[in-house]
Amino acid sequence: MTVNTTTLAGIMAASWGNFYDVDRPATSPTPAQLAIPWIHVSIINSTDVQVIIMTPSVTPGSYRGDVSESTSFSSPVRTFNDVDGIFTLTGLTPGKEYRLRAACHAADPSIYGAYKYHTFTMPKAANVGSVSSTANGVAVPRNVPPEPSYVDTTTLSGIQAASGNVENNANDAGDSNETLTPVPTGSYNAVAGNRQVTRSLFKVTNNSKDKDAYSIAVKNLGISTSSSYYTFGAALFFQSSVTNTDASGGFGFFTSSNGMDGYYVMMETTSNLSIHGEKEVKILKVVGGKKTILSDSQNSSSSTMNGIVGAKNYKIDIKVKASATVNVIDIYINNFKISAVDTNTPNTTDPTKLILPVTSNVALVSSVGSSNFDYVYAAPISESQYTTGVLQNVYNGQFATTTLDFLYGEKVLSNFNKAEIPGGKLEEFGTVARELRKVAVKYQDRPAQPLYSTVGINKFIQILGQRLTSFGAEIYLLNNSGTFVPLSDGQFNSFNVIGNYVVPTGQHEYTDSTINEFSTPEPAIFESVWIQTESDAKKLSDWIKTQWSKQQVILSMNVFSNPLISVGDVISVNYPDNGLDGTKKYIVTNVNQSFNQGLDTSITARSIYV
Repeated sequence: MTVNTTTLAGIMAASWGNFYDVDRPATSPTPAQLAIPWIHVSIINSTDVQVIIMTPSVTPGSYRGDVSESTSFSSPVRTFNDVDGIFTLTGLTPGKEYRLRAACHAADPSIYGAYKYHTFTMPKAANVGSVSSTANGVAVPRNVPPEPSYVDTTTLSGIQAASGNVENNANDAGDSNETLTPVPTGSYNAVAGNRQVTRSLFKVTNNSKDKDAYSIAVKNLGISTSSSYYTFGAALFFQSSVTNTDASGGFGFFTSSNGMDGYYVMMETTSNLSIHGEKEVKILKVVGGKKTILSDSQNSSSSTMNGIVGAKNYKIDIKVKASATVNVIDIYINNFKISAVDTNTPNTTDPTKLILPVTSNVALVSSVGSSNFDYVYAAPISESQYTTGVLQNVYNGQFATTTLDFLYGEKVLSNFNKAEIPGGKLEEFGTVARELRKVAVKYQDRPAQPLYSTVGINKFIQILGQRLTSFGAEIYLLNNSGTFVPLSDGQFNSFNVIGNYVVPTGQHEYTDSTINEFSTPEPAIFESVWIQTESDAKKLSDWIKTQWSKQQVILSMNVFSNPLISVGDVISVNYPDNGLDGTKKYIVTNVNQSFNQGLDTSITARSIYV
């Protein structure tokens, strides 16, 4: 990554713009014919720029002017006299702000138009980005030798040289090629008695008091630039303290190699807003260091993202549809969607009014304080993937190939491999370790029939395994991010077990009104918690009607002692002298046992019809 402390001239300064010299008015008989429409300065590197002066309505004989380091042009550092208005200025000082003025001269040099002014600032390579380590509680095996700190010259190109020194760009002649102490990268350290794994974030810091100064780290991810659909993303959070909550940073795509051109998603904390009603999330288009805020979908309170705070993860996912004249940009910040469209302005060649070309560069930005990044990714996608959003959350599930070994009760993370993104690139920073947590819960309403557990739209947490019962659940959760994340916060993040719980239903009533017209109705109500279906209730109703529709016979008799007879028994009675032939059924309703020179049993029974 190439890290530049870049002042994007005029980005945050309302006074930036075009100025006309009142000390030397135009001498042309028709001044408008020699008036310069616009000036564009393209940053080549930290010391060189290309200047493009738009041809006025009449082709001039020459373009003349000078460049100064102050508002006064009494002692210019460069002068130019060019015939076509396209030339290069070299040997400028990195980090320095310059003012350029130019005027068109006719074939007769004494005839010229008014001056056109342009301000630009050169980028400066500096030690503003590094991989920082944050310890967590994941253990590693005992007696494992520590892994030495290393310098990844591919990832940190321009920040750290293989020799261990930080140097400015070779062309940075005006900055004396200062050499700084090397910054640490992510590493783990395993020692008996003090075992922990450090996880790494890429931190970009801007401590400049200049509100127009930006720290930018640019990385060429090498993706194809021939597609019409792309996805980009990063995970970002701001460092915060009790005394200072101001922070601002963001993520850029389609950028130039020095970050002076590109689209940027800029976020700043609520406390950092300088104007009441200013948006906390903006989509910027930067051309040659000149910023344009694109109109987006944040046009009402419900469609505007707010409440940006420090120490909270923000997952940025971007979808782009690129064409020859229009770039359609959809931003998802923790799944809150913001959309913008950049379109070519007809009949102009002004680069600030044309869409930016597709590049494979991405940029990490900080404008106030420190911005911490867990990962970045970029990938060309198909039209169907763009339409359906299949790859909108590319980073989800990147740790499916992680192996978790349980050794003597300790959790060990090993064999970490990043999943491949088809056609795309994923960049993480240094050693990565994730926390695995077991969560045991009891349901609020028990018993229940659980179906599955879910973390909703939270892509920072992955459910590895679960055991669901009717009364509770045990769930294993993996932290997919490089810092602390809330499992449930009552807003964007949630953690639930979805299912059905058992509850008593309301009372159901079955009424049977089918009676004989010649009979007298006798209301009867029967309640039971054991009847669960209407068919059972109907069967019971039919049985009661059958019993009451026929003449009832009640028997009271003394029988030989029989202690086995009890209430509810169904009996038959064979007593021919009383017309009982043993074919009818009776249900015992009362039993009385007495003892008088022996055991006597008296029974009361009622006829039933089955």
